[in-house]
Amino acid sequence: MERMEYIEFCGKVAEQFGLGKLTAPPDRVTGGFLHRMYRLETTAGKYALKVLNPVIMQRPGTMENYRRAEEIERLLWEQGIPMIPALERDGRKMQCLEGQHYYLFDWSEGKAMGWHEIEENHCRIIGKLLARIHKIPCMKVRAESCEDVGGEEKDSLEGARAEAKESSGGTKVKAEENEDIGVEETGDFDKTASTAAAATSGTMATCTEGVGENAADWDAYIKAARQCRPDIAEVLEGNRELISLAEKEYAAALDSIPDMRCFCHGDMDCKNVLWLDGEPLLIDLECLDYGNPLLEMFQLALSWAGWPACELDLGRFGGFLEAYQAEYGVVRADWDRISGVGYGWLDWLAYNARRALGIECGDEEERELGSREVHESIRRLRFFHSARRGLVSYIAARGW
Repeated sequence: MERMEYIEFCGKVAEQFGLGKLTAPPDRVTGGFLHRMYRLETTAGKYALKVLNPVIMQRPGTMENYRRAEEIERLLWEQGIPMIPALERDGRKMQCLEGQHYYLFDWSEGKAMGWHEIEENHCRIIGKLLARIHKIPCMKVRAESCEDVGGEEKDSLEGARAEAKESSGGTKVKAEENEDIGVEETGDFDKTASTAAAATSGTMATCTEGVGENAADWDAYIKAARQCRPDIAEVLEGNRELISLAEKEYAAALDSIPDMRCFCHGDMDCKNVLWLDGEPLLIDLECLDYGNPLLEMFQLALSWAGWPACELDLGRFGGFLEAYQAEYGVVRADWDRISGVGYGWLDWLAYNARRALGIECGDEEERELGSREVHESIRRLRFFHSARRGLVSYIAARGW
């Protein structure tokens, strides 16, 4: 949409929610890498509008994933997890107007921290909060569609809510008992996230000859990039050996993680936590889903220690893990192998390669963002590769 179209769209959203008229033009809020956020001022107050990426919404299973996230959001809200929940209209959080899906939130004056603003105390707060989420007993929640939730799913949710309420007043977690608290062992837990892509529409030029839309085919990406994105071809080709090693180490790490399931935020890095009066508020809740607690714990400890900025503050990393285990229980694992999840930027690298090549993006702005993120992801992979041994030695020295 052009700016005038967005102004008109935002006005219609305000009317749809009964918020009166816009009192100022909507402001674009920066920071997101997938969707677009706007600040709305209406006669009823201030609101945040998240306009969902149309290309993402075309992916198979996306609507079911969002519905499941909404139900988990409601359950976590009932358990007192601090967050900014999406507003509801007619019993639904996700809304659709003129074919465009969106979420609306109350505006918060809280601020997200930059990587260099994070201190060890913040890491401890987030580590404890993550453990609280992971401890909430979970049951299987499935949504057939965003419009129609079957009785079986509702029964499961009510069971999860009842179990969570019973446990909310329980005693402090005992060390070494984390397998019994908030996780469900499962034989069919899918350790890798689905990254199925949808073809783009419109007339934007692409360079996709020989490139599939699903599994990461790095050699095909390189070949296609030579036609229209030589900078991407160069950085992928120059790091092809590292990418191959990272794939093997990442796969080995996933295979070594015990099959455990719990509720996970899915993207709880510093950009998705607002701080207000020293307290955190979680946002970007459409990422909520089932996940592995060890995987999310380790990756978020790395993230809050500066990993995405190609830094690694071991004090912050250790503070995160200490606070997590104090709340959740002592975690025993083969950290040498599990540390390979630090190569998890591979999924983001592959997605952004597809965006930059025009396979999975909606417009030129998004395509340019994909190109920048390819370079950033390679930089992060190289950094983690160089820092990994020191990280494992630090964990071993702490006796974890």
